[in-house]
Amino acid sequence: MAGMMLIGLLASCSENDKSPIEKGTPMKLTVTLDSPEMTRAAITDDPTATAYIASESTINNVVVALFDASGNIVGSPVSGSLANSQVSVTGTNLVKKVAVAANIPLSAFANVTTLSGFEGKQAVLDSTSTTVAGVAKQSPTKLPMVGEGVVTVTGSGSSFTGAANVALTRLVSKITISGIATHFDPNGAYANASFALTEVFMNNVPSAANCNVTTSTTSAIVNSPTFLHGEQVPTLGLPVAKQKIYLGTGDLTGNITLPWTGNYSFYAFPDSAQASRMQLVVKGIFKMNASDTGVTVYYPIILNHAMSGTTGSTLPNGTDGVILNNKVYSLTATIATKGTTDPTKPIDTAAVTVTLTVAAWPSAITQGTTF
Repeated sequence: MAGMMLIGLLASCSENDKSPIEKGTPMKLTVTLDSPEMTRAAITDDPTATAYIASESTINNVVVALFDASGNIVGSPVSGSLANSQVSVTGTNLVKKVAVAANIPLSAFANVTTLSGFEGKQAVLDSTSTTVAGVAKQSPTKLPMVGEGVVTVTGSGSSFTGAANVALTRLVSKITISGIATHFDPNGAYANASFALTEVFMNNVPSAANCNVTTSTTSAIVNSPTFLHGEQVPTLGLPVAKQKIYLGTGDLTGNITLPWTGNYSFYAFPDSAQASRMQLVVKGIFKMNASDTGVTVYYPIILNHAMSGTTGSTLPNGTDGVILNNKVYSLTATIATKGTTDPTKPIDTAAVTVTLTVAAWPSAITQGTTF
C-alpha cells in the first residue's frame, strides 16, 4: 500500500505559530494526501470483500514531524484530521525531511527531538481493536502506518516553497487462514480418528511496533515486547494481561464442519524472536474413534517468512519464525495426526511442510501446512 503525500510549503505564518525550538524562516506547510486507496468504508466480517480490503487503507488522522539536515526536529510534531485530503502544519525553510504517521495518536510522539527518536516511538496493537456487537475485534480501518520523505525547498528571503512525497507503509501484517481439512490415512494409526474445530487464535503476537520502516526490512520489530494471545475457551494459563479477545475467533464449537473454507484474519506486528515464534493456532476435539470421549488438542502453525523475492519455497514448519510488516500471510491446514495438548510445545510428529510465496500487501503470502 503506498499512500503518496504532497507537501506544499507555502507563505510564512504568524509569530504565534512558532514552536520554541523552531529555527529558520517560518513557513506554512500544507500536507496533501493523494491516495486512491484512502477510504472510510464500513467494516465487514469478510476479509476478502472489496469493502473490507479498501478499509485497510483508511487514514483517520496523521501526525507530521519535520526535521533539518542533521535530523533534528524543526517545530513540534502536529496532528490533524483530514479535510479535503489535507492537513496544514508549520515549519521553516530549514526543513529537509518529513516523517508521517497515520492512525497513531499524537501523544505517542511526546518529547521527540530527532528523526531517530520519532522512529523509536511505538504503535500499540490495542489501537487496532474495536467493538462489534459487544465483542472486541480488530478493525481494518484502524491500521497504523508510517513513512518518511525528503523535502525540497525553493525560494529566498521570506518566501519559500517546497514539496516531498511520502509513501505510507502499514506496521501490521495480515494473517489469514482460509481452509482447514482432515486427511487421516485409512490404513494408518488414525484410520478411525476425527477432529472437530472449536477455536482459531493467534499466539506470541508482539504488543508493539517501532514507527520505522526505512532503516531495514526489520526496523519495525520491537525488542522484548509483551507477547499476546487470543485463546478464550479457556485461556492457556498465561497472565490475563496477555489475553486479547480480538486475536481469536472465540468458541466455534458446532459451528464449523470440516473440510472448511472461508476466512479468519488477524492483524499482527512483525517479529523475529526465535524463542517465541508467532503462531496461528487451530484448536479442537480429537477422537481416536467414535467411542472415544475426545481430548482438546492444538495445532500451532509457526509462521515463516522466506527471503524477499523467493517464491514457491518449501520450508519445514518454523524454519525462521520471522514475520515482516505490510505482508499478507495466507495459509491452509490439513490435519492428519493427533495434535499437542500444549500449544506452547511442538507437535510430536514428522516435520510439517510449508510452501511460502512472498509478496507485498495486498498480494498474499500463501502457506500450506499439513500436520
